[in-house]
Amino acid sequence: MSNKNEINHELNLKFDILPRHIRRWTLYLHHITGVAVEIIVVTLLAFLGLACQDLFCVQLGNKQRFPLALYLLLLSRSGSGKSRIYRLLKIPVEQRERRFEDEYCVELEEYERRVIIWQAEFKVLNKLYKKALSRGGDTAETRKNLKSVSAASRRNQ
Repeated sequence: MSNKNEINHELNLKFDILPRHIRRWTLYLHHITGVAVEIIVVTLLAFLGLACQDLFCVQLGNKQRFPLALYLLLLSRSGSGKSRIYRLLKIPVEQRERRFEDEYCVELEEYERRVIIWQAEFKVLNKLYKKALSRGGDTAETRKNLKSVSAASRRNQ
């Protein structure tokens, strides 16, 4: 369908064989933007490919596995709506990326706090162990505490 609500037969787009949800999304986007269906379908497929990029792998024969990726190139005249559809479909992707980044920052801050606490505990216990060792005293309890702190460090990584 073009801006005249007709299928552009030059492009050979078989719109009816597309999955129902893609047809619905395409028609909805066409309705709100007026951009040609052919442009919307290609852009929508590119974003769906981006969303599924690391979820599936392909293995040909007994060879190495490769992540499935879809690369599309859209060439169209200026003013045909490429950028408008791209920006519209990019909004949820950017929102999700921001949410992931915020969650990562929170986790990173928590990890860095735990590392600082661990380093302080390790430093104190290491000094106590060295002091007990140099005095020839009993190091069993300090060694046990030092091992537990080291084990906690490996679990947190």
